[in-house]
Amino acid sequence: MRGSPRGQVNSILQLIDHKDHANSTTRSRHAAKLQARKDGARTSSDVAKKTGIYSYATRRVYQRLCEEFLQFSRENDGIKDAQKIDEVHVERFLAFKAEIVKFSSLKAYASALNKFAVGLNAFDGGRRDWTTATQSVKDGVSLEERSCPDPKAYENPAAFLQALDEPFRTLAELQLFGGLRVSEGLKLTEKNLRGGKLYLTMTKGGRRRETIVLPESTFRKVEQAILKDGEFKVVDHQYSYALKQAVIGVGEKWHGTHGLRWNYVQYRFEELQAHDGLDYDEALQQVALEIGHGRASITEWYLRK
Repeated sequence: MRGSPRGQVNSILQLIDHKDHANSTTRSRHAAKLQARKDGARTSSDVAKKTGIYSYATRRVYQRLCEEFLQFSRENDGIKDAQKIDEVHVERFLAFKAEIVKFSSLKAYASALNKFAVGLNAFDGGRRDWTTATQSVKDGVSLEERSCPDPKAYENPAAFLQALDEPFRTLAELQLFGGLRVSEGLKLTEKNLRGGKLYLTMTKGGRRRETIVLPESTFRKVEQAILKDGEFKVVDHQYSYALKQAVIGVGEKWHGTHGLRWNYVQYRFEELQAHDGLDYDEALQQVALEIGHGRASITEWYLRK
């Protein structure tokens, strides 16, 4: 398939656009869902795979979101043909969006891409199913992050880190000094440690991160926990609660656990320019890679005050 992202998306979505211009679109959608269930669909996800688009508003939103996805795939993966996109590209894009949009918006992107897969299958007779990839990214967003969708950097994280007990303090240090997502630091094992560095291979979006340098004290605490228990293990919701209490206890506004990742990006961006001699664009790209992204513009998002 050739053409611009807009043209490709339009051609694909037209194939599953079943708006009934003469009658009620609600009746058409309802009938399609009933038929899908008669054909064996059991879950809402199964129904979505067997139905098209029945609303002008939905069509407009899906058009815009899918165009953004195709443009992202062109810029980051060199994919110009929508038919060559697979679940890896889908997961990478959604992982990127999960960093910068509210959870409700992330769900909209996931729905749009799942419907786009339906359209692609209608176009070439394929059997694409991106629901596992889209659900994986949604599941990777913690309950705390869902309720705190607009994190920002903290004013003085050192103050509330002192109020945390272990292992919560160490996980907070992994976020602050290593730029980790909470999910990446919950269950580290010996394979994640090498020569004083932290190696992450199973990250959100599937990007390997093998250059995470930590303060020696933080690295040693993780290492000792792994030697003692076989893994560095923290319970997600217990960590979020403890961190929130510590933040509020020093008079700061709660920006979620992800706020510490913002602190890392802002500090690291300045450090790369001041001490490593990187120019603005080079520092943007380097930080993006260090936090598990390939797109330099994600760094600029974290630099917002």
